Amino acid sequence: MLRAFSSGCTALTGVEAISNGVPAFRPPEARNAAITMGWMAIVLGVLFLGISALASALGLTPAEDQTVVSQLARALFGNGLFYYLIQGSTTLILILAANTSFADFPRLSSLLRETAMRRVSSGRWATASCSVTAS
Repeated sequence: MLRAFSSGCTALTGVEAISNGVPAFRPPEARNAAITMGWMAIVLGVLFLGISALASALGLTPAEDQTVVSQLARALFGNGLFYYLIQGSTTLILILAANTSFADFPRLSSLLRETAMRRVSSGRWATASCSVTAS
């Protein structure tokens, strides 16, 4: 169960977007990023514990053709409007999570470029590349 949860929740975390986007927060940036990260951890914990408790209480188990969230929604709301609302919300969360990687990539690559340029100018990479070339 923990493996399935960890595989499914990697899209929800968004930790990399917050960690790499600290400069985009309002001042004080580090404090606001830490608050955001804390709230995200709380939401993740509540979702995990809530879904786990409800699935356990209802005797739901992972299936090949239906997610536990889908089984849970169907058990609680039937096949009505709320079931499809939960499915649509889950889809939107997954789309936004996938988009986070693409939206944050320019900031991440800029950060990596600046770090690499500092290393090159400090001579660390020059020494390493000379030793690699020599061997």
